[in-house]
Amino acid sequence: MACFDCYVRHVANLARLRYNQDMIAKDQPTIFDKTKVQIVVASKEDGHLKSNSADDVQEVTARIRAITGKTGLPFESVIALNVAARQDAWDEIVDVTTKPDHPLIAWNERVVSDVLVTNIPDVVLMLPVADCNAVAIHDPVKNVLAVVHLGWQSTVAELATKIIQHLQQKYQSSATDLRIYISPSIRVESYIFEQVSQANDPAWRPFLHNTDKGVGVDLPGYNRQKFIDVGVAVEHIELSPINTATSDKYFSHYQAMRSDEPDGRFALLARLRG
Repeated sequence: MACFDCYVRHVANLARLRYNQDMIAKDQPTIFDKTKVQIVVASKEDGHLKSNSADDVQEVTARIRAITGKTGLPFESVIALNVAARQDAWDEIVDVTTKPDHPLIAWNERVVSDVLVTNIPDVVLMLPVADCNAVAIHDPVKNVLAVVHLGWQSTVAELATKIIQHLQQKYQSSATDLRIYISPSIRVESYIFEQVSQANDPAWRPFLHNTDKGVGVDLPGYNRQKFIDVGVAVEHIELSPINTATSDKYFSHYQAMRSDEPDGRFALLARLRG
């Protein structure tokens, strides 16, 4: 174990030299009270963060250690999500009630869920993505933090509505107090299908755009509206303008499937300040 930790520290030091730029400053969220919460959006410069198997755990762990070293996030209390392990449910919410005794980064230790919620200071919630919407939600009154994966399946499962209801019921949050950030993600001009089953659904219709290539789906726009529908103030929602399918700064599954780009994952990391 000691040798493994030495290796991780060595690779992390190399990563700091290689990825010598901090998080892309202009792309960081501005909607939150930075005295209460810290939200970090990593980029390609920070390396691939998914961790597919035991084979890459050392490199991924070292990259995460480098990110926390640059930003001041506590490495030892990182809890990473694994949103791809289950195919039968896309709206599971896990409440984190204690600090982990070690970083939960390895593939087999990541939490299988689409949402992590905590009111424990200095627990770092980490969500890897590569086109899906990585969402951070903070209640500055109750001091509760959530990270939410809103991909196609979880959006169709109405997870945006369900997480707000969960915060209201379990933590007595008021929707009007919440601050929400939606990360770089694939946008309507790139997210195109031949047809979609929601074509005749009035709730979806404003977010489906017919093109000569098919139907463009505005997934972040739909989720933003769901937050508004349950009482979140428009001015309390920050939507990144970045389209991951066309940006060269963020990993994109869409790009990877159409080029020789690596099918990597960047990440959103969030914590309540102690």
